[in-house]
Amino acid sequence: MKIVIAEPIGLSEQMRNEYNSTFADHGHKIEFFDTVPENEQECIQRCRNAEIVVISTYMMTSSLLSELPSLKMIAVAFTGYDHVDIEYCRENGISVSNAAGYSTTAVAEQTVLMILSLIRNAREMESKCRALKGREGYLGKELEGMKVGIIGYGLIGQKTAQLLTAFGCEILLAERNTITESSHKQLPLDELLAEADIISLHIPMTAENEMLINSTAISKMKNSALIINTARGGVVDSEALADALNSGKISGAAIDIFEVEPPLPATHPLLNAKNCMIMPHTAYATVEAMEKRSDIVLKNIVSWLIGKGGNVIA
Repeated sequence: MKIVIAEPIGLSEQMRNEYNSTFADHGHKIEFFDTVPENEQECIQRCRNAEIVVISTYMMTSSLLSELPSLKMIAVAFTGYDHVDIEYCRENGISVSNAAGYSTTAVAEQTVLMILSLIRNAREMESKCRALKGREGYLGKELEGMKVGIIGYGLIGQKTAQLLTAFGCEILLAERNTITESSHKQLPLDELLAEADIISLHIPMTAENEMLINSTAISKMKNSALIINTARGGVVDSEALADALNSGKISGAAIDIFEVEPPLPATHPLLNAKNCMIMPHTAYATVEAMEKRSDIVLKNIVSWLIGKGGNVIA
C-alpha cells in the first residue's frame, strides 16, 4: 500500500525511522512531506494513488476527497476532526481515525497558564518592567476559591479540572451530557454561565456546539467573568466576544484557537479587543505531545492494516 504523510505531524528523526521500519520494510511505500500543501491541488497531487493519508489540520473537503479514488483510510494526527468531511468518508467507505488523548496534558496545562496570565495580568506587567517601570499599584487576583465552569468533560476537561482543583478552585460542570463519574457540581449551562468566574471550553466542533458562546450566552455571565478557549474556534462567536470585551460586559478572554488557523487576517476582531490574550494555536504543541501523537498515529494505521482499527471515528 502507498502511505502518504501529507503535511508535517511533528515526527522526530527517530519516529520517522520507526515509521519506515514498520511500513517500508514490510512492503508498503511511505512518503513524507515536510510542508503544508499550499492549495487543494497540491494536496491532491501529493496523495494521488495513496490508500492511506496522514494529515494534521489540513482541510479534507469532499471535492478534494473525490479526486483520490484509491483512498481507503485517513489517519488524523489531531484530536479534532471537523476539518474532514466525515459524511463523504462514510458514504465512500473511507475509514477515519484520530489521535485522541495525545495532547490531554499539554492543553490542560496551557489552559491553566492562560488563566493565570489573565488574573495576574502577566503580559502588561512584563511590558511595564521592560519599559523600566514598576508595579504602579497593580494588584492581581488569586486562583484559589474561584469558580471555574468547565464545558466539555472529556479527557482534556477532566485533566483541566484535576489541575485547577489542586489550585483550590471550585469546579462546575455543564450538564450538557450525562456525567456519571465526577464529584464536581453539575449545573445546567445557563446556571453555570451565570455562576462561574471563569468559563473554560473543552468541546468538539459539532452542529450543536457551533457558536455556543455567542452574545446571548455572554449576556448571562458576570461582568468579571473570563472566557478561555482551547477547544475549537467555531464554538465561540469572535465578533460577539470582541464586543463584550470592548464594552466591559466581561473582564477578559484567552483564546488559543480560531475559525481559521493562524496567521490571522489583520481584520480579525480579537486582535485589538481589550484584555484578550491570543495565541497561535499552541496548546497542543509540546515535545511530549508530538511523541505521543506520532505513536498513536502509527498504531492506528497498523491496527487498520490488520483489520482491527484504532480510534476509529468513521
